[in-house]
Amino acid sequence: MKKSLLLTALFVCISVVCFAQKTANSVLVGQLYGTQPSSFFDILKGRVKELKQTNYLAGEKHGKPVKVRILTTEDRITAPSGKDYFEEYDQFGTILKCGVLDENGKLLEYWDVDADSGKILQAFYYVNDILRYDIKVKYQGNNLVETNYYQPGTNILMKGIKYNYDEFGNRTKFQFINSANMVISYNVYTYNTQGLVESMKAYNRAGFMTAIYSYTYNSKGHRITQHQETLADGDKRDYVFKYKFDKMGNYTRVVYYKDNKPLIYRERQIKYYK
Repeated sequence: MKKSLLLTALFVCISVVCFAQKTANSVLVGQLYGTQPSSFFDILKGRVKELKQTNYLAGEKHGKPVKVRILTTEDRITAPSGKDYFEEYDQFGTILKCGVLDENGKLLEYWDVDADSGKILQAFYYVNDILRYDIKVKYQGNNLVETNYYQPGTNILMKGIKYNYDEFGNRTKFQFINSANMVISYNVYTYNTQGLVESMKAYNRAGFMTAIYSYTYNSKGHRITQHQETLADGDKRDYVFKYKFDKMGNYTRVVYYKDNKPLIYRERQIKYYK
């Protein structure tokens, strides 16, 4: 591994603006887009040092949700909770390392990040401890506007993401590019008056919508419902979320409900700087 960093274990994931200097007492999960799609835009309160989350198949006992078994690699292909995942942050709240684990705790892939003064400088993407990409970034002010993946040791572009922002600093559009620097798809985000993601619409290269996700929140800003549609096959799904929180107000457990029954049970372990 590239640097000596604390590794405890906890993502699409390859993106995002760094809020570290603006909000020193919070961190953003998934600062590299694509590493953690199921918690994308999730903000943790406090001086967070490490985050680890593990997903289980949920059941019910005496009217309460319980863990049945850890999700397998095969389960995760269709599970709405995504992968088991970890992130580590510096004292500015900037991502230092993140990775994906299998059901046995084996590290499958990880992003190793160089950061300074609240900004990502560069990153390196590994699969099975083999370097796959050098990642270079570009900022405009405090906004991360490009993340490009290069063949290691070269200037050969393999893929990348470009970001657009609104006047409030919210990320409103992600454009995904290929090795020819051509846009192959893009996502558009809208926000409610509290600055929380209200919807995400995915489009293909031709500009046709392929999927839509919409969310609602409670008065404390916690996401409580998710509606999603895949337009190609007409698949529609609705989830309700119920939480347990720590003293900082960050959730340590969330249960995904579908058709009024618990489906996924996610646990989070959060460590804070003293």
